[in-house]
Amino acid sequence: MLIGQRMAGKLRCAPQCLYNNLFEAHVNGNNIEARANMLQAAYQAGIAFTRSYVGYVHGIAHSLGGRYGIPHGLANAVILPHMLRAYGPVAEPKLAELACDASIAPAKADDHTAAQAFITWIDNMNARLGIPRYLEGINAADVPPMAAHAAAESNPLYPVPRLMGAEQLASMYRVIAGGHFADEPAVRAGEGQRRSTERPSRVARTAERKVAAWSSKK
Repeated sequence: MLIGQRMAGKLRCAPQCLYNNLFEAHVNGNNIEARANMLQAAYQAGIAFTRSYVGYVHGIAHSLGGRYGIPHGLANAVILPHMLRAYGPVAEPKLAELACDASIAPAKADDHTAAQAFITWIDNMNARLGIPRYLEGINAADVPPMAAHAAAESNPLYPVPRLMGAEQLASMYRVIAGGHFADEPAVRAGEGQRRSTERPSRVARTAERKVAAWSSKK
């Protein structure tokens, strides 16, 4: 582990702290205990970021923020579950550790089951917090330069579990957009105005399968 086994042990309580307190701190700002626990979890996460750095989620979020002014926190929250799925099996052991640390999955769960439970928890928490599943307003014409920017920022600086080139990152923008870019003609009336919180379109599912296909390659 990049942050070192000793330091990692000190930070292992952060996932459980987030799991127990994030939503409560969001809906009840008067709960000082929940807010204090979130402060501690944020501090521990900051240590982890400082020691081990970030990944493609941040690279893509920076490109979206620079191009469209999307707040960095919002972009990261939307992108995170999609990118974790895109990383595929190579990321599952670490995600499984987080799931077990947070009591999202039992310690005896296999890596795949625990990792998927962790990603699903992020999806569900985003929904509870009112964070959309997809981002609207992304233009297909902007994807190549944004993907190139994300690749240049991330490679080889960020210690990601799986390396992705600009072409692979470009596929992620369609996934994040829910399968439809703002400058593409609508397939049918109203399709272009599809709410970002709706189920993914057929195009989005195709993009997700494409990403999953190369993620599964060793």
